[in-house]
Amino acid sequence: MRQMSVSFMIPIGFGIAAGCLQGAALTNVIMSIAQRSMGVMKVNYIVDPLWIIGCGIVILLLSYGASMLITWRIRKISAYALVTE
Repeated sequence: MRQMSVSFMIPIGFGIAAGCLQGAALTNVIMSIAQRSMGVMKVNYIVDPLWIIGCGIVILLLSYGASMLITWRIRKISAYALVTE
């Protein structure tokens, strides 16, 4: 189960890293576009890197838990059952 879950974590980790980098770089641009209709023309939010890293770690842990739930049924399969069938 752990081996399968860790194999899921590799692409998830790359996706989280790419999303965190893009989020850190593009937060002000996206928020200025979203708030332009409300009359806010210049937006300069402070983006704390520790919050971004923390959110990435939380997402990684939640996805590990979800992958463990997905692979829960695999633990019931034995090598003997695979060979005999």
